[in-house]
Amino acid sequence: MALVTQNGESQYDISPVQTGETALKNDQVALFTGYGLSETHVRSAYREHPIIQYLASLHSPESCIKVTNIIKRVAKMLEPDIVSDNGEVNIFTFPWELQQASDFALALKEMTVIRHVNNKFGVKQKQIAPASQATRNLYKSVFKQVMSFYADVNKVDVNQIYAIARIKVKKVDRPLLGQYIPKETHEAVTQYLSTLRTCRGMRDAAIFALLLHAGLRRSEIGLIQYQDIDFKDRSLMIRGKGDKQAKRPLWDEAWEPLKAYIDTWQPQLERDHIFTAASKNDTLRDEPLRGVGVRYIINDACAGAGVESIAPHDLRRTFCTDKIEEYGETTAQHLMRHANMQTTQRYNMKIEAQTIKLRDTDSRHSRTVDQ
Repeated sequence: MALVTQNGESQYDISPVQTGETALKNDQVALFTGYGLSETHVRSAYREHPIIQYLASLHSPESCIKVTNIIKRVAKMLEPDIVSDNGEVNIFTFPWELQQASDFALALKEMTVIRHVNNKFGVKQKQIAPASQATRNLYKSVFKQVMSFYADVNKVDVNQIYAIARIKVKKVDRPLLGQYIPKETHEAVTQYLSTLRTCRGMRDAAIFALLLHAGLRRSEIGLIQYQDIDFKDRSLMIRGKGDKQAKRPLWDEAWEPLKAYIDTWQPQLERDHIFTAASKNDTLRDEPLRGVGVRYIINDACAGAGVESIAPHDLRRTFCTDKIEEYGETTAQHLMRHANMQTTQRYNMKIEAQTIKLRDTDSRHSRTVDQ
């Protein structure tokens, strides 16, 4: 499968499976297509392919999907003129061994993202903005891992790995996204969900409570297993970013909906994961719930409660803001599982809102004086 430039000329002649390489089995192909890869592309790879090995090393389907999307974008950043037969870059036949750390550093510096920002009328609008320092560091980490797996099979010079590690990612000043969810808004959603006694309804009530009153990320919901719940001291072992685990206590607002869901439907008797996808007939399937599913659940709950849609991460921001106000930044940092205090401080949405209000007030005052 050759890669071609947009003018149709062949640029690289990369054949798929070579003699002696073990092709992927059908169940493996199905697994990797679940990460958003086309079957044609996956079948161009093989069992020991560096990209396959990288994805197989990740700890959850959620991570695999996220990393796959990042790898796709890195490939397009490095070779924007290369497309495959269906208009998408094939990350398995992409010439990673020809890429240089210096080219990646330049592409990373110019990297932008699409953000949805509220205008002065409260309407969300798309905005192209420089990628944040955290996003750039994430892309740098993924690219370094890709090149490391290629270096393991002697297709990339190990000096390229060191060069990638030395790339400096500078901080970008950008307005903070997100919002604090008012009490009357999340209470309306909680009240609506409390009236639903179906399996799906009680599942959704527990999920909403864990996001709002335990500060979980949406990607962490589907990773919760029955063994992670400590019924004696009412705490939860949370599997977070980088496969890190941390045990945190659950307040009544999070514990009671979770225990009600487990006591009523006893999902632990059927499967390891507590929160799984649900069928239309209100039965739970075996597959763990993914982040996009959590987002759909919250949107559906907001619609049922008659309130404006809430982003799942805004519930985590609200949890952090409340805990800073109640217990201080140090305790909030511990509960949020942040590595440094600066991250926790950025989650204080009330301080951010107050700062913006003061800025706008001062700006209006200055304009009045000037006039």
